[in-house]
Amino acid sequence: MKLCVHHVGGRAGSRPFPVVPAFERDLVSVLYDADPGCAEHARAQNAGLSSELHVLPYCLADGCRTTAFRFAYDPYASSTYEANPDYASFYSRIFGDHDYVWNEISATLECRELQAVSLDHLLGKEGAGVPAPDFLSLDTEGSEHDILRGAQGALEGVLGVYCEVEFHPLYRKQRLYGDIAAFLAERGFHFAGFEGMQGMAAYRGPIGLRADGFLVSSNALFLRSIDHLERGGETRLRERLRKLALISILFDQLEYGLEALRRAKKHPNAGDERSGIDEFLDELQACVDRVVPLYPPTFSEKFTAAQSVARFSAAGAPAPPAAARRGGVREFLKRVPGLGPRLGVVKRFVRGMIAPAAEPPKAYSEVELLLRRHGLFRLAEKLFESRIGQTPYGRPLR
Repeated sequence: MKLCVHHVGGRAGSRPFPVVPAFERDLVSVLYDADPGCAEHARAQNAGLSSELHVLPYCLADGCRTTAFRFAYDPYASSTYEANPDYASFYSRIFGDHDYVWNEISATLECRELQAVSLDHLLGKEGAGVPAPDFLSLDTEGSEHDILRGAQGALEGVLGVYCEVEFHPLYRKQRLYGDIAAFLAERGFHFAGFEGMQGMAAYRGPIGLRADGFLVSSNALFLRSIDHLERGGETRLRERLRKLALISILFDQLEYGLEALRRAKKHPNAGDERSGIDEFLDELQACVDRVVPLYPPTFSEKFTAAQSVARFSAAGAPAPPAAARRGGVREFLKRVPGLGPRLGVVKRFVRGMIAPAAEPPKAYSEVELLLRRHGLFRLAEKLFESRIGQTPYGRPLR
């Protein structure tokens, strides 16, 4: 099984889809950028990866037409859209050694007429010599919605979308997060979450007078609805569900991925050549099957309807802790002159006399060890923390 990952806006040669060496040889990576001058750099950046690489110098849009492409002061801000002057004073502190001021970095150095194409046209009649995407990511500075509109045919086969989204129109007439989320929801995708929230302050203050800025942009992950996929009556459904399982797991959506994997077992195997991805998914399923299923109680198991309602009545509300009723320990210490500082001295003395105990090695579960062996350390740690935190409440499902 091969997984095909397309990324639009790949000038740096990177992609949002996780680079996991254990699976890289089973990936086809396709990078697009409107600037043909960055193609060699993109290839060089991927020279050390074992995935099959294609770098395509195309300007993608909602159709085949001539469009103005604005090469910006910072090439990362280049776009088919004009920068919005209403945000000229906005700046970001993403770089510690300088301020990233919008009207500076988005200034147009050159405006060039390019022939844009839609992804559907490229993959269809014209043919790009690459397989259709299983996963599609976009980072194109305001034109993401246009590109998705031009990829409606391709989206039927896509299982995950990772898209830069804005909450403020940094570019004139661009579509915002809500437009993109609604567009994808209509086509059978669930919004799964944001990654990398980006803030910008509206006005630039001096050092020492800087706090929070406005939430301006982020990256949004969307995953194909499992029910939508099964209702479609598609061929190769087992393979597509297994691909969805892997995509979900790589983005830490483990329970969603396991459900896709569970449903894949109901569908016939096409008999394709097995890959490292298949071996990992089969081993994961075997580990999951050996897990003793424990669940914390649900809300309705913990509270009757009457108890639930009583939580908001004076008679049914639980009494505050004793310390809170008396004003707390700190209030008690304030009432006894000199006691607080003396206790502080004793506390520091005792701390100095007791050597910190060595932290015991973590006892990872079979699933967590499997994830760690495949380089999925972040997900393994999340499972470990969740398991340790909820095990005291676990019980067999009745």
